[in-house]
Amino acid sequence: MWWKKILIGLVILVVILYAAMHAALHFVDLNRFKPRISSAVQDATGRRLTIAGDLEVDFGLLPVLTAQDIALQNESWGSRQEMIHLKRFQVRIALLPLILGRVEIASILLIGPDFLLEKNASGQFNIPAGSAGAGTSSTATPLIHRIEVKDAHLVFIDRQSDRHLELMLDHARAELPDGNSPLEIDLEGTFNRTPVAVFGTIGRPLPAFASGRKLPATLTVEIAENRFQLTGAVNNTGDFSGLDWRITGAGSSLPALGRLAGLENLPDPGPFKLQVELSGSPQHLALENLILHLGDRGLAKIFLRGEVKDLLRLQDIDLQVLATGDDLKNLEKLAGTTIPWQGEFRVSGRMIRR
Repeated sequence: MWWKKILIGLVILVVILYAAMHAALHFVDLNRFKPRISSAVQDATGRRLTIAGDLEVDFGLLPVLTAQDIALQNESWGSRQEMIHLKRFQVRIALLPLILGRVEIASILLIGPDFLLEKNASGQFNIPAGSAGAGTSSTATPLIHRIEVKDAHLVFIDRQSDRHLELMLDHARAELPDGNSPLEIDLEGTFNRTPVAVFGTIGRPLPAFASGRKLPATLTVEIAENRFQLTGAVNNTGDFSGLDWRITGAGSSLPALGRLAGLENLPDPGPFKLQVELSGSPQHLALENLILHLGDRGLAKIFLRGEVKDLLRLQDIDLQVLATGDDLKNLEKLAGTTIPWQGEFRVSGRMIRR
């Protein structure tokens, strides 16, 4: 049949083109392109890029380009010479789209990336702003189907506030089967020495960001012995307004959550259970339908219900509080001071701030 002949012809054409590329690159020393790559990065960022390892191409079902021992120069005032160091970078190119004139990245693998983000005492960040002579490119960004990171280390140092944050990732993955598919993510590591894991799906991000429309997501966040479910959407991806999220969570370690915010040695009131709705925009966040159960009667059992309509300024607050316990004396563990009274207690009240 005619369609079989066309199909066979296309297969033969793909094989010939693939063999031609293989033969052409087999006799090319890719290391000769390292100065051009470094020069292009320096033109774009104003920083020196060093590739100490070899550039290699491996031909299998998908061509694989590998580079090793890569470093990007830090600011002159930085605490070390390299802002970024990467042990191994590997990119797989989707073959058929390339033959048809489109660049699609099947996968990118980063092994051992080490990032240092700094802010000096004057408030200046070490993130490259780009050189004045770097122009903008009209080249379309290629579709990347999978990004995987292993053994990553990221440090942020703020010399204005004397803060030090550290993220270590055992692994992280983001996968997008095609341009109209949901993005699947999962990562596992530690943040400020606290175990963290995030996994879930973000629905069709490419069409959503292209049109500025709604982007739903379902995520699970695990922090030490605490687990949170986030379900909702960003209704306007143009400015991230129209936030509409429902958050539920439960756990046994509030001090672990405090360590994420840099708060050490927080007292442990016991297990908690939370549900709340988060709405608004990055400039104006609101908490509604907040219900929090915290602790147990052995220390203090606290029930909190209400809303915070201006979360960023902590205004328009209306919260009802009920606390009960078997012995008021036990609260000395939380208060850190002597309490002269003892016995069963029950306290209720309402907190209002306009």
